[in-house]
Order: sequence, then structure tokens, then C-alpha cells
Amino acid sequence: MKLNPVYLKESKTSSRTVKTAVIILLFNGVLAAVAFLNLYSMVESLRYTGEVQFSSMLELYMLIAEFEFAMLLLVMPALTSGSISGERERQTLDLLLSTKMRPRQIIIGKLLSALEVASILILSTFPILSLVFIYGGLKMLDLFFLYLYFLVTAFFVGSIGIMFSSVFKKTMISTVVSYLTEVVLLGGSYLIVYFAKQVSDIHYSTDIVAEQTGAGGAVYLLITNPGVNFYSFINQQAGNRRALKELLGGFFNYSENFFFNNWVTIGIVLQIAVAVVCIYIAVKAIDPGRKRF
Repeated sequence: MKLNPVYLKESKTSSRTVKTAVIILLFNGVLAAVAFLNLYSMVESLRYTGEVQFSSMLELYMLIAEFEFAMLLLVMPALTSGSISGERERQTLDLLLSTKMRPRQIIIGKLLSALEVASILILSTFPILSLVFIYGGLKMLDLFFLYLYFLVTAFFVGSIGIMFSSVFKKTMISTVVSYLTEVVLLGGSYLIVYFAKQVSDIHYSTDIVAEQTGAGGAVYLLITNPGVNFYSFINQQAGNRRALKELLGGFFNYSENFFFNNWVTIGIVLQIAVAVVCIYIAVKAIDPGRKRF
């Protein structure tokens, strides 16, 4: 089986650069600092109280995973937003397009290279995440599912970055737009739902119909929010299956249905679908003869 030539070239290049080593060092350094500071506070509490709080280890696991998720959101646009626009700025994109490689191979090769770095980052943090096994509470299978979830997140965010890198000529513009898109995804849907709730509260301002207030169908926009999906996922791993209900309960009268019972699964499917669309747009954007912004 012949591997993607762009992926092979990018993989060899990235493995030899100081940039990748520095990213791994900083990524793990921040997570290790958070983990050991939290673990130190737990040990100090044990010395004074004489009680072992096993739930604290689950909280430590969630804290590390949340920090890793946030850092992954920061790193992926940096890895992908300049992948195509950088080639264009170096005037090497036309050379790539003049070869036998199709635009699809170029895009997928660049994305696979970024995902490889992301995969290394994720795997390198497992020793830190494994601190939770000191007292137990999780299984190795949970770490495996967390790894898969992070890969889906990296694929989703990375595809957005490579799409904008293909659409825009300048790396600076594609990077800024990629991060702004993340902000909109994380905060935009929440603000829309919050605004819908406030409008509903104003409309139903009497005590008689107070129970009818809520964001209504707008609350389903949160299923597109990567932050809400991860919050639900990591809490389910820690055994708190009411986390989503507690989070969304303030927006409307929560009731069990297909969407809420399968929130994480639907969110993952949507992210993969959006990623595929972004890749398609990126491929079309670098087709020879097409106008670019």
C-alpha cells in the first residue's frame, strides 16, 4: 500500500523540528504542573484530616482531561491553519498541484500530518492521566475512549483550520479566522441559547406561566458546542450522568428524549460530518483556476 507522499514528507519534517519537541514539552509541562499541584493539595489535606477522598482522584482526572482538551483546541489551529496558505506563501503550492497528486491527496496528507502530531501529544500525556490509578476509580478502557474522543476533536478542529488555510491566501488571516471560529462554536451557541432564555423569561413574566419559560428548541444548538459535548462526556466517565441535565436545566424544563440520551454520540457524529464538509471545501478551494479570497 502506497502512503500519501505529502503525509510522508510532512511527517519526516515535523519529527525533525524543534517546534514539535517544544510543543510536546510545553503541553506535558502544563498538564504535569496542574496534576502535581492538585495531587499535592490532596496529600496535604490527607495529612490534616486523615481521610482519603477517592472522589478527589476522579476530580483530578477530569481536571487534567479538561486542561488537555483546552490545549488541544489551542494547538490544532496552529498546526493546520498555515498548512496550505504557507505553501502558497512559499510559492510551492503550484508545484504540488502540477504533480500527479490530486488536491484531495494534498489536503488529506497535510491533515494526517497534523493528526499524527496531535496523536503523539495525546499519548504522551497518558502517564500523567494515569495518576488516577493510584487510588482507582477508572479503567484503562476509559483512557482509550478518552484518546478516541480527543482524536475526533483534533480531526474536527484541524479540518476547520485546513479549510481556512485553503480558502485564504495569508496564514495570518487563516489563523485568526480559525481561532475566531472556535470562539463562535464555544461561545456563540451558548449566547444564542442564553438570549432565547432571556426573551422567553420576559415574555412569560407572570408566576402563572413561570414553568413554561425556557430557551425552547434553541437549546439543541448546544449539541454543536464542543465544550458542552466534552463536559457531558468526561462527567459520564466520572460517573456523573446528571451533569448534562444540571447544565441544561437552567435553560428549559429538562426531559429525557433521544437527543439528550445520546447527546455525546450525536455530537461526535456532527463533528465528523462537519469535518468532512470542511475537507471537501478545502479540496475545492485549491483546485487550479479557482478564485481565492
